[in-house]
Amino acid sequence: GEVSVWSARWAAPAPKAPIPKPVIEPAIAKEASKVVRDITITIAAKAANPAVNAGPVGFGAVLRSDIGTIVVHGKAKATSLPRLLAEGTLESLRRLQRRLGDEKVTLKVFAPQYVISCLRNSKTWAAQGWKKTNGFPVRHADVWEQTLGITDAIADSMALVIDERAAGIDADRDAAMHIASEQLAMLTSKGQ
Repeated sequence: GEVSVWSARWAAPAPKAPIPKPVIEPAIAKEASKVVRDITITIAAKAANPAVNAGPVGFGAVLRSDIGTIVVHGKAKATSLPRLLAEGTLESLRRLQRRLGDEKVTLKVFAPQYVISCLRNSKTWAAQGWKKTNGFPVRHADVWEQTLGITDAIADSMALVIDERAAGIDADRDAAMHIASEQLAMLTSKGQ
């Protein structure tokens, strides 16, 4: 059935050749085309010292839908929290896009205020040559430009929610923060 094909596509690495579409009766295919899959992306990052612009930062994200879960993690020894959040958001969307192919989805993103603000303003910034309304250049525009290209390609609609990191409210938020904390611990432990 269609569900098993999607389960296999979701779990397996992205194939080099496109997977042939299953043969479906026209009436069923017409109905199936109306379904837009819901994907929730929950993003967190943790810095060794959030007050400084350079240092160890860990990143975690949980991407969830009815066809499976993807966990994305990353770390950098010397970067800023905003830079790793930008790069982690891009990598999360890249992983998702590889598994979706040309399917359009509804995205719901729970992330820190910086990520939500950048996702919300990217189209305006792109139209202004990646400059803010005050004329200053957008920080990390190279990453946000690529991110905008992916969200435009895969998102039928996108809901953006500032994640205030309220502990215990949502399992994915806790999981994303736990992953980010583990990544940071790898960088700050002895011998790294």
